[in-house]
Amino acid sequence: MLPDILNRVRNLLLLLLLCLHFPNGAFASNISKQGWIGKTDPSSYSNPEDFVSTQLHLKWEVDFDKKTIAGSLSYEFDVLNKTATQLILDSRDIHIERILSNGNPLPYSFGEEHKIFGSPLKIDVADLSKNGGKLKIDIDYKTDPKCTSLAWMEPYQTSGKTKPFLFSQNQPIHGRSLYPCQDTPSVKTAFTAEITVPKDLLALASAVPTKEAPQENGDKRVYKFSQKIPIPSYLMCIAVGDLKSKQIGPRSTVYAEQEILELAANDFSDVEEFIVAAEKLFGKYEWEVYNLLFLPRAYPVSGMEHPCISFFSQELITGDKGGIDVLAHELSHSWFGNLVTNRNWQEFWMNEGFTVFAERKILGAIKGEEYRQFVSIFGWTRLTFDADNLKDEPDIARLVVEKVADPDLFLNTIPYEKGYAFLYYLEKTVGGPSKYEPFLREYVKKYRHKSIESNQFKEDVISYFPQEKLKGIDWDTWFHGPGLPPFKNNYSNVLFKPCLKLAKEWQEWNINGRAESPFSKNDLDKFLNVQVRQFVQELVDGEDLGWEKVKQIEQIYGMHNRTRNNADIKMRWFQLCAKAKWHEALPFMFEYVNQEGRFGGLKRVYKELYKWEEVRDKAIQNWEENKKFKMTVTVKSISKLLHIDT
Repeated sequence: MLPDILNRVRNLLLLLLLCLHFPNGAFASNISKQGWIGKTDPSSYSNPEDFVSTQLHLKWEVDFDKKTIAGSLSYEFDVLNKTATQLILDSRDIHIERILSNGNPLPYSFGEEHKIFGSPLKIDVADLSKNGGKLKIDIDYKTDPKCTSLAWMEPYQTSGKTKPFLFSQNQPIHGRSLYPCQDTPSVKTAFTAEITVPKDLLALASAVPTKEAPQENGDKRVYKFSQKIPIPSYLMCIAVGDLKSKQIGPRSTVYAEQEILELAANDFSDVEEFIVAAEKLFGKYEWEVYNLLFLPRAYPVSGMEHPCISFFSQELITGDKGGIDVLAHELSHSWFGNLVTNRNWQEFWMNEGFTVFAERKILGAIKGEEYRQFVSIFGWTRLTFDADNLKDEPDIARLVVEKVADPDLFLNTIPYEKGYAFLYYLEKTVGGPSKYEPFLREYVKKYRHKSIESNQFKEDVISYFPQEKLKGIDWDTWFHGPGLPPFKNNYSNVLFKPCLKLAKEWQEWNINGRAESPFSKNDLDKFLNVQVRQFVQELVDGEDLGWEKVKQIEQIYGMHNRTRNNADIKMRWFQLCAKAKWHEALPFMFEYVNQEGRFGGLKRVYKELYKWEEVRDKAIQNWEENKKFKMTVTVKSISKLLHIDT
């Protein structure tokens, strides 16, 4: 009987250790684990149920010629299971040079390689784990030139045209190609870093730069960073380039190439106002600094929320602060996603749905509630479009995804806008902002530095609010039903109605009639940028206007010039021009697609150009000549759209 008693005691101790490290149920789940590649996360081979990383010191040396990073990692793990014999880390195309513990070599091997998930790196630690406590592991390695996290940009892809540029994108599961790690959002690790780069370039990371000056080492320079708040691997980042800086607030510095630095600093000078508004809503900003990095035009998305240094597309620089709404989104991640994190990528809405809700709360506080209502309508139209596109893929059209698949597939509008719709619905259901905002502050306070799942949020809502307020909530359908949600919120359309009215008038106007045009330049002068965007979107979504009518829109409103500095309107305008087959606008369309880096805008215009049989070959030729200026993910996406083999 004694061995059985000892086993039960050991199991209880293990359970206690798990609860201490994951006090809010990071390992609890009602989702079936069929098809999971690990016990903790469907997309991670790692075993944090046995060992969990708590501290990391990394040394990276960037080699632009070889397009690799030579890395040295010094990990510290807590041993949760003394009987575990292997430490398993995620990796993809990683070249290991050696693995040590206390100076002694450790045996290791790679498991079978998976196209999406990479290979498990299995390290033999049987002699080290049996005593419990801490486990220290040192790993020397190199990345591969085809590392999916890293984007190596040639000088001609930058604004300055003279020096190369590097940036990373780990989300969702590309961290494992940058460094061996527990590549799951359920594990958070504090870290320090030393990054060695060419002397004439500057390095940044998702951490606070140390106050000591960078160290000179021949033709190299070493930058040091410290991140005291534990973060998951998808938020680890690096950026290296010919960067200059300018302080724009007590907690914020803009980094950009010299050619765009002042423009970026002016457009985003209101950052402190946004931080203060967010703090009033969600509690203290914990990350010490909120810096902004503006990347070259080829950057394929609008932004990425790395702690301490958000990445932004320079397409957001409009000259009139028209791109600052994206700032509200990336800043909101400082509470939702970075501080309170989704347990795994099946729970991605816990990251993005909350962030969109927080973003619009901030915008409502700064720009007024009607503005929040307007962008909520815009979000609903995006959700409707994506839900229709995903009707044949219901498994990934849910807030809580049960399917085990490439997490890149989950990066659609569903977690963002369906998640937002649910949180807005809850706010209305429980009694409005005065009731809901205090709950959100308590939610952040309770789960800060933790990774959680939907059922924990549900339990908190149920325990916080009176039961009579919650009786009508269909939790199961909201969480697990595919497509559009079971309830459509009623948003105010005060700002939306003028856009719809003007678009309808253009659609119904008989251009061949004798009556003069009923439109004037002033129609759009009184609109906000987001209203102009919605007006053009309504025209895109409607019946084909024909090139004559689109030409009239240009002549009256001067759309080519009006949209020159606003890429979000510009992409829709040239989509409309291509859809209407307006030949005279072709030079402007090609100018746009050759400058734009974000694949969302490129998709819009190239899709219509491909449909236009008369110019299809010219569009393909233009893409072939200019794709070298785009990122790999963009090249794959647009080449597929144009039916070109890559």
